[in-house]
Amino acid sequence: MLTFEDVDRALQEAVEIRRNSLAAKNADRVSVNAALRQLQRSSSVFVGIGWTDASGEMLAHSFGQTPPRGNIAGMSHFSAQRDGAGDQLIIAPPFLSASGKWMTGVSRRLSNTDGSFAGVVTAAIDQSYFTKLYRSIDLGKADLSSCCTARGVCWRGNRKKWKPLESPSPMARCLPNICRNRRRAPTRR
Repeated sequence: MLTFEDVDRALQEAVEIRRNSLAAKNADRVSVNAALRQLQRSSSVFVGIGWTDASGEMLAHSFGQTPPRGNIAGMSHFSAQRDGAGDQLIIAPPFLSASGKWMTGVSRRLSNTDGSFAGVVTAAIDQSYFTKLYRSIDLGKADLSSCCTARGVCWRGNRKKWKPLESPSPMARCLPNICRNRRRAPTRR
């Protein structure tokens, strides 16, 4: 089973490929992209993996041809890194790709030596992995479940049909308040 720790490890490996290419150990673009393709093949959920510059232009990638999006500056997993200061894994809400498939973007910030924003290392994850996972959950005859984040419901459905949702549901908007109230509740021993 895939975990987001596995995804993060792959992004860290891509950071290392970038670091080596900048140090001229793997300088030519063909070798860099081949190394990223090898990394992508390490997991069936990755659609693509690579990195951008500070303006969102894809500089290196695992696609065998031109990437479907040459610039990802408008994507939430890019802007969250650009507008933030920390180095953390960002998992974006599902989005409809240029090919018409549901994807999830993940990223980590790249920084220049002075700490300024240099771009992101990013991967696109195929949503069908999550669909298969949630379809395997059997809650009974009238099963219905949701995968919620603090910002909204990502998927909702039952074993037969899972639907990624683009906008938060009213229930999901309550989650931060529920979690906040739960933390305030006294614990019993």
